[in-house]
Amino acid sequence: MFYPLIVIICYIIATLLKRTSLAKEWLPLLSAGTGALLAVLGYCTLPQLTTADTMLTAAFYGVISGLAATGGNQVFKQAVKLFCKNHGLDYSKLDQYLPSDGTEGQTSGAGKTIVTDDAQSNTDDNLFDREDMTSGEEFSNMRKIGF
Repeated sequence: MFYPLIVIICYIIATLLKRTSLAKEWLPLLSAGTGALLAVLGYCTLPQLTTADTMLTAAFYGVISGLAATGGNQVFKQAVKLFCKNHGLDYSKLDQYLPSDGTEGQTSGAGKTIVTDDAQSNTDDNLFDREDMTSGEEFSNMRKIGF
């Protein structure tokens, strides 16, 4: 089964297409078409790896995989918007909350990146402790640990 691979490829292609002048409302359609093309190509070259019985079924599974890529992107985006809403951050101004100096922060033993500054040092236990951080630090920490 190579459909999860199709989802990843479609996500990467859609992310690259976002940076072009192409209107963003075309991205789900292009992602679905790319998924269908990749699934049919996979069905024709390696049919033993697919769960599809016919080329039409493979194309349908590819369309679903392509749409899953754009849907996954929207789930992430909506989760970030919800986080911003719950923590009093303005989603339209997220860039101002991100560090602009390019520093990466430090990595803890658990593999989480911790952003520190001169005034305070955050630990894994209080990354999202509202009393200890400003909203900009809070969003930076959320982004650094994988959100």
